[in-house]
Amino acid sequence: MGGAALAGAAAAVVTIERSEDIDGLRDAVRLFAAPLGYDWFVLYTAPPPGDGIIEQLL
Repeated sequence: MGGAALAGAAAAVVTIERSEDIDGLRDAVRLFAAPLGYDWFVLYTAPPPGDGIIEQLL
């Protein structure tokens, strides 16, 4: 990854971290990744950890 791509990646990370919703995050990812040839994305959200502790996953 060259200097311009690294600068773009840094800017994308800042935009993603400051996004207020999934739409803003999606737009930042698309803006950065589309010129690199990526046109399909899977974005999802997960709830913050709650009070309960998961003791076992089956």
